[in-house]
Amino acid sequence: MEQVTVFFTTISYENHAYKAYGVVDEHHRLDDLSISDLDAPSLVGRIYRAKVVDLVPSMQCAFVLLDGHTKAYLPFSSCDHVLRPDEELLVQVETDAIKSKFAVVSQFYEISGRNCCIIYGKGTHGVSKKLSKKEREEWKAFLAEYDDTKQHILLRTGVKDCNKEQIREELEQLLTEAQSLANRGTHGTCYSLLYQPKEDVAALIRRYMGVYEEFVSDGNFRVITDEREVYEAICAACEGGALSLSSDRIAFYTDASYPLYKLYSLNTQIEKLLQKTVWLDSGANILIESMETMTAIDVNSAKKQWKKSEADHILALNREAGAEIARQLRLRNISGMILIDFVNMTEDTQKEALLASMKSYVRKDSLRVNVVDITKLGLMELTREKVAKSLKQTIKKS
Repeated sequence: MEQVTVFFTTISYENHAYKAYGVVDEHHRLDDLSISDLDAPSLVGRIYRAKVVDLVPSMQCAFVLLDGHTKAYLPFSSCDHVLRPDEELLVQVETDAIKSKFAVVSQFYEISGRNCCIIYGKGTHGVSKKLSKKEREEWKAFLAEYDDTKQHILLRTGVKDCNKEQIREELEQLLTEAQSLANRGTHGTCYSLLYQPKEDVAALIRRYMGVYEEFVSDGNFRVITDEREVYEAICAACEGGALSLSSDRIAFYTDASYPLYKLYSLNTQIEKLLQKTVWLDSGANILIESMETMTAIDVNSAKKQWKKSEADHILALNREAGAEIARQLRLRNISGMILIDFVNMTEDTQKEALLASMKSYVRKDSLRVNVVDITKLGLMELTREKVAKSLKQTIKKS
């Protein structure tokens, strides 16, 4: 890639509207994608005053009602006390309901700011591991001021560009909001929605700026949207210092006769993402089979002969496939357990090299991806954090 563009738009796919944002390269090829159904928005991040409707000790969990009719799963490990039947309590949605599985909630609710995050009632304070050792020690000393709070405070990487007074001000606002939520959780109305996270466009762009840092440095990073409200939010973030982007890097798309999603051929690309087979430049292909409990991915070698030795050929092919698989996981939002059957390699050094490459490929992902190992049967095992529905589960097909 020589250039990346972050886009925010609304697409129409088979007469249904979806909110979409992501990244395309200079050829309009998707490198990241997030899609949500406008008729069924995600509940993740919402905080409810819920009611315990069922205790299941054998499963080490309880079931709660969020809004009087939406049932959710609450593991005992995500509770701060022993629950009682019909008890009303504050919970935050961590994972949307997917297929037959209920939404997952926790009593340890989280409120995020630009550089700080507060988790109510859980753990000790923490500082981003991306900071230097010296910076981490300085910020840990700063957090000692808050040892008496019931909240677990996390400082993100962005604190390195802030002074302590700025972070103290942000923390005070978050702590006040957290205490207000706790009070409403104790005295509020059952089934009430107490907190709904706002879409932080600036935070999304900052995350992409971190992932595509080299493009930002070279001036090959831009943002485009055809939604006036989003454009104004981006401009306001730049003027307020929340984003470090020059005005010539931000564009408002105005051609109503040819919408942004058509310019980037998003529908065509989504159609391909809903298919099982993905073709690689080498002529090889990847077969993706998503099942209830896991996703199986098979790499099929190309027929053409390479000039390299067979061992080098296989490693190069598997690396090509690995990079594309990491991209497909992001675009399709495939989560849970993933088993990959790469083209067979006999040398341990090759397997170790492929594992190292795969770990580098998944670093772009906004969700936690764990490259576990290569099993005795030669299958690479991965796990990817499950938060929202997959692309296939989100898109409504006629």
